[in-house]
Amino acid sequence: PGGYFEPEHWYFGTDQFSPIPQQPDYYSGTPLRDHFRWIYFGNTTSDGVLYFAQEQADHQLDIVSYLGNDPALRLKSSDGMTVFGFGRGDEAQPLLTTPHEFIVGYFPHPIRDPMDHQFFKEFIDRKLK
Repeated sequence: PGGYFEPEHWYFGTDQFSPIPQQPDYYSGTPLRDHFRWIYFGNTTSDGVLYFAQEQADHQLDIVSYLGNDPALRLKSSDGMTVFGFGRGDEAQPLLTTPHEFIVGYFPHPIRDPMDHQFFKEFIDRKLK
């Protein structure tokens, strides 16, 4: 989010919880795994969020984590990426076995609090009906 590896300025939210600045670290073995229908990623300095949604709900585990390019520095690395996947197991093992359709989009509003999250939830729920 935002074009730079700065997890301290990033947040994400899902259909399971409002925006949180949690920093799940792939190298420390603490990626967040849950069943998400949709997720968004934002940066505290950006005016919007990037979002992903599944057209069809499933029961496979999804993953979100940050991955710095230096295992020793982890989240303090000079570069890195967000790791996210619907139906993604350990070691990037794909768990989805049937065709799925996804929505990828940009929502032109930051999501800073539960009220913003609710506004986004209503927006994405209309797309998924």
